Amino acid sequence: MDMSGKCDYDHLRHIDNTLDSTDRLRAFVQIYSFAKINGLHYVHFDGKGNIIQIYNSSHKLHYNSTCFLLKQKYTDTPINTASRQAHQLRRFLDFLEFWDIDLLEVDTFTVVVSFVSYLRLLKSLRAKPNRAIEYSLLKQVPLHERAKHFGKVSSISSNFEGIMIQDRFEDFSHNTISGFVETACKYLGFLKKETHEFESIDLTSIPVKQRAFTTTTTGTTGRKTYVIVTNVHAILSEAGFKIPNTSAGHIQPLSEEVMTEEVINNFMSFMRI
Repeated sequence: MDMSGKCDYDHLRHIDNTLDSTDRLRAFVQIYSFAKINGLHYVHFDGKGNIIQIYNSSHKLHYNSTCFLLKQKYTDTPINTASRQAHQLRRFLDFLEFWDIDLLEVDTFTVVVSFVSYLRLLKSLRAKPNRAIEYSLLKQVPLHERAKHFGKVSSISSNFEGIMIQDRFEDFSHNTISGFVETACKYLGFLKKETHEFESIDLTSIPVKQRAFTTTTTGTTGRKTYVIVTNVHAILSEAGFKIPNTSAGHIQPLSEEVMTEEVINNFMSFMRI
């Protein structure tokens, strides 16, 4: 993704470290809206070899990401899962290239937190497999309409209960963005463990947690196996992107009809007849 103008990691870090989540989004909107790019990465499926590949906008194979996807294939990851990871990963590669990020020289936590903000502004595009190459022709970062009019309009609608609520700002759901971040962190871990070029990448700043999983013998032995995984929730929280509260954003009516005691008694009397 060649780009005109200066967008580098120092600029990204300054935005991330000095602004709150709302002003951070506003600053990124300004940058992404006016930036001129020469295409994005795209996913190609090789039917003969049953292989998923990622290419850059110059139609050159992105070697490391494709190797990451090949590893998924040979660890029995379902093809649909690998395809989803490929589309998640290509957006991470777009983000890294946009900001000209050298993963060996940056705070990786800052990178993945800022990636969340990028995802919150992106339009959800999914070209048909035979037209995926069209991503390489894009000249602007594909932002959704709410991002383009950030702070100017607020979309409101009624839910199934008739309560007015503020529509979701993002095109991608919270769970979908969580998946993007999880795949990005898995890719960083792959680069560190499986490549010589990135074996010195510093991932210590990325938060982790223990996750327990059960096996067929857990019920009888009572023993659980624990693994260390990325704490995606902590990353999203740092980016100011919290799990939506179903009761948040409700716009309550100005007045409500309240049943009086007399009405209630009459109603109950009617029910006894």
